[in-house]
Amino acid sequence: MTDTLPLLIQPVIRYPKEAEVGKTYLMEIDLQIPESGFDWQYEEEEYLIYCMVNARNLFTVTSVGEPSIMLHRFCGTYGSAKFLLEADIEEKSGSLTIVFVNQWGNHIRSVNCAVILQKTPKISSNLINPELLLQKEIKDNALPVDLKVFNIHKSKGTDSDLVEKFQSASHNLQLFPLLTKEERDNFLVDYGNESIDILEQKVLDCNENTNHFLFAGHRGCGKSTLLYSFARQMEEHFFTVSFSIAELIEMQDINHITILFAITFKMMEKAEQENVKISKHKKQAFNDWFKKITRTGAFELKGYMSDGLSLLDAIKSKLLAEQITREEIKIKFMQNLRDLIDTLNAIATEIKLATKSEILVIVDDLDKTDLAQINDIFHKNLKALLQTKFIVIYTVPISMIHDINLKTHVEHETGNHIFVMPVLKLYPKGESRKSDGKPNAHALQVLKSVLMRRITPDLLESGIEEKIVLMSGGVLREAIKIAKLCCGLILIRLRKKLRNRENIQDVRIDNYIVDEAFDDIRNDMKITLSRRDRQILLQVYYNYAPEDPKDQEFLDLLHNGVIIEYRNRQTWYDIHPLMVEQLRIEKLIE
Repeated sequence: MTDTLPLLIQPVIRYPKEAEVGKTYLMEIDLQIPESGFDWQYEEEEYLIYCMVNARNLFTVTSVGEPSIMLHRFCGTYGSAKFLLEADIEEKSGSLTIVFVNQWGNHIRSVNCAVILQKTPKISSNLINPELLLQKEIKDNALPVDLKVFNIHKSKGTDSDLVEKFQSASHNLQLFPLLTKEERDNFLVDYGNESIDILEQKVLDCNENTNHFLFAGHRGCGKSTLLYSFARQMEEHFFTVSFSIAELIEMQDINHITILFAITFKMMEKAEQENVKISKHKKQAFNDWFKKITRTGAFELKGYMSDGLSLLDAIKSKLLAEQITREEIKIKFMQNLRDLIDTLNAIATEIKLATKSEILVIVDDLDKTDLAQINDIFHKNLKALLQTKFIVIYTVPISMIHDINLKTHVEHETGNHIFVMPVLKLYPKGESRKSDGKPNAHALQVLKSVLMRRITPDLLESGIEEKIVLMSGGVLREAIKIAKLCCGLILIRLRKKLRNRENIQDVRIDNYIVDEAFDDIRNDMKITLSRRDRQILLQVYYNYAPEDPKDQEFLDLLHNGVIIEYRNRQTWYDIHPLMVEQLRIEKLIE
């Protein structure tokens, strides 16, 4: 059997050929294989195909769920990839480009789709608008594409194997939390279990006056993966709702109101997924409330449902696609916050009664908001968040714990200290300054293991993984980011060699590639540094602490990972290893 035989696949794309300016449309992308007359020549029975949409200046594109299609030998596909297209406000014409990529990152094929944006389009398409009926796309409005050869499997051959190994490694080095079983089986390295044990004890010991927690840590230190593990572990004791705020709300729209609405929505969504037995009339009342708040009318809802979406799917699509919906929610509940809180607690009560379990909610990715938003949410409006009648854990940025007024206010109101997830300490304090300084063997091995679960050792020259880890400062995200950049640089080198018909079998990630990656990241970091920033970096470099931990410039450097906080019996700071090199280049340190 060969792995190189192609399979004939026809893309079927439903999209608005003519769209009304300023309106939002549903785009569907699917694949069809012949019903007969073909032979499946591949080792696996299903393959994942990723779809990428380049709308240029015609639309703003938002994926509804995963932007991928699972192609199965017998079933065809499990369903289409869906995207929301928000049309630009100006009349124009052009084309959308859909790019199909296989699960190894190889480009399969691109398809162009012509579009005209008008004030009054002639063709009725998959329009999503509160005042207008959404119509199911008819066959004539689908884009017919001739059957083309799609080689969905990897090609055999030595050169291709090496390129695909690096492409696979680059894909594995995505900066995402490990949420699926497959991701965890493939990539998880256990560490931070002590943090889970402490958090579990705090949650199990809390009462109605101490049931709100803040979880701080450097961005990319592994909070999301740890909290997901914690949520799974706590399912034995609680009805758990764990989600990223970014799933529903744009970062700039996050405040205490949108957080509470997101919790309300995700709690109801989880109840439906788990088939929680809420009484019919109360469930209808909650659904009517959601429709009223988001202005999801009967005509619009009928259109969504004809397209296979539920009420909650429809609301989620509106939240992601329409800023006006998010703004209206904020305005409504600024005037009547009590309605939101009472509805949220009413839904929670029904779930508690039906499941006979307490509720645990984890709201992730708030640490990615800016410091002004954090202050507005947790200082000015904390009392609103504390009115929920269940346990909630919020992630917050590490810099928050240095605002003494905010920290004191939060800990006093919640009755809990802010929980901090520490960064791995690669060196004991002061050891990295020594010419013969020795790293912490355990921390070093943990981060090396993280890399080696994602990239095979034969792609690296000896000792390269340790060099990458030592420049990460102990921050998981930084180690992964450096390694991914190295893969990108090596793929450029490989393609150049292949064009020149040079042998590539000895190409590996070497010191030259790693140094180039270091330079790229270091130069990106230094661009934003002011003279005052450099003064603070020097203070931290020599003293392992700033002169003023409340200094806003220091907090910004900490928030952005230029300065890293370490904890043991005492808290101390160091600057990112790449910034140490930058200060040497500028001859500010020896």
